[in-house]
Amino acid sequence: MTISHVARAKRRKRLIEQARNGTSISELTAESGLNRAYICKILKDYGVVTTSGSGNTLTHAEKRARKYQMLADAANGYSLEQLSNKYNLATGTIKSYCHKAGQTLRPINRLQTVTCSICGDTHSAESKYRLRAVCRKPDCRMQFDGTPRDVATHERNLAMLDLSAKGLTLQTIGDKYGVSRERVRQIVVEYGGQPHSQKVKTSHCVACNVEMQRVGKAPDKYCSDKCRQDTRQAGWDRTAEIHKARALARDAKWARSIVKTYNCDGCGVSFERSNYIHSITREGYSPEKLASKRTFCSRDCYLENRWPDFAGNPGPRSVEHKESEDVQ
Repeated sequence: MTISHVARAKRRKRLIEQARNGTSISELTAESGLNRAYICKILKDYGVVTTSGSGNTLTHAEKRARKYQMLADAANGYSLEQLSNKYNLATGTIKSYCHKAGQTLRPINRLQTVTCSICGDTHSAESKYRLRAVCRKPDCRMQFDGTPRDVATHERNLAMLDLSAKGLTLQTIGDKYGVSRERVRQIVVEYGGQPHSQKVKTSHCVACNVEMQRVGKAPDKYCSDKCRQDTRQAGWDRTAEIHKARALARDAKWARSIVKTYNCDGCGVSFERSNYIHSITREGYSPEKLASKRTFCSRDCYLENRWPDFAGNPGPRSVEHKESEDVQ
């Protein structure tokens, strides 16, 4: 829809007046259908102080203090719902703050107290789902809702519960009765037991051979970060030695590790130079020019001895001749 400049100016004036009367940006956005950033820019250009949806104006320092207080409450065990109601913030904003701060939010659970429909005892538990009207006693579970279970299945479930209480893992119990590990866990939890799905596993560090124990997950290869880094460094050193041996065996042209001794054609001293640097100085020469190419130990020696006189002695520096030479 095309809008004229006059209509746009009237709309802008109306937005400014409403904002000065206390209307929040969210209300202005919903009423006018304009983008929130566009409305904020208009109000900022005219120096209008904006307010939040609740009508409270917060400075950056106040928002920062509110954020730190919210993170402290999250560390003390406040749930996402409690933080949202207390600070009037969106749940996505709270999750973002906690994620950046490295804090874990407590799930939205509520404490529920239920009276068992079989024995009449009360039991309480925290859950985000509605609890069933039966306690965790095996007999009550069996008779719940007036539908008695199969006696053989009930006896099997009690046997699974007993084996779990003795310390057997879920996988071991499942293999014995021919059911899945997850089904065994469900039965143990349903009958009020604690599933022992994690057993202690023993291994040895591949670096220092120290014995390690890990619960549940597969054992680590290393006992510490130091052993891990030392092993990696040893592997890198071993790989470097292998590459160096291969380069030495074939006298690689571009090997940095191969160093040879040369005699300077200027001053006659002996010096060392790697194959890499030596190949750079000789790259691009034709075979004819390469046969007469001279080698110098340093740039100063090259500048002093690059142009010999007619008797074969080094002469003064010349700027008229420009011929490439080997310079370190």
